[in-house]
Parts: sequence; structure tokens; C-alpha cells
Amino acid sequence: MCYWLYNRSRSRRCGGSKEKFKNKPLLVEANKLALKGGYSYCEATEAFQISYEIPPAQLTPGLYRSMSGNQALALGFVTASQKSGLTLFQGKLPDHSGFGHPSRSFPCTRISA
Repeated sequence: MCYWLYNRSRSRRCGGSKEKFKNKPLLVEANKLALKGGYSYCEATEAFQISYEIPPAQLTPGLYRSMSGNQALALGFVTASQKSGLTLFQGKLPDHSGFGHPSRSFPCTRISA
């Protein structure tokens, strides 16, 4: 659907799937069919009234870093901790299946940046 919405070439993505899953031809075919199915769905149902054309970015030559959203968020937290002078705390809710057990009570980590 995103390929239709943003006028992206499907052939470029199919080529990436071939390389990534070269030892699993069934996955390559499944990816192709899913991509074609989403594209055809958008064309047939007219689910979106308009599509967008975004030209490639004009970047100056240099060294660029590629990162995921999780990596960017983690770097943002560390930077905020350093700039604010506060300790970064990473925690999660307890696993209630083992509630009360000392090793599972409340896992957390303190990170000093």
C-alpha cells in the first residue's frame, strides 16, 4: 500500500527481497505476492484519493549513518540524560507470573551516562 501511496517502484523492492532471501525462494515469492496484492488493492478499491511524489533527497557527499527508530530513541535518552545531568533509568513492569519471587520482582537498570 505504501508503494502505491508514495509512487515507489515495486521492482526495486523485489530485487532487495531476492538478495535478502536468496536461500529461501518461497519467501521471495511470498514477498512479491504480498507487494503486488497491496498495490493492486489500492488501485482496485481507490482506498486513497491521492498519491504523493517525493523526489530523492539531494544529499552532499559524505559519511552518513543509518539507524532504526529504537536506536535513535536510545541515543536521544542518553543525550537527554547527559545534558540534564540526571541519571537515566531503564525499567519495565514486573512479570506477574513470578510476582513475589526475589529474582523476578522488578527488573531495572540504572545507566550513568
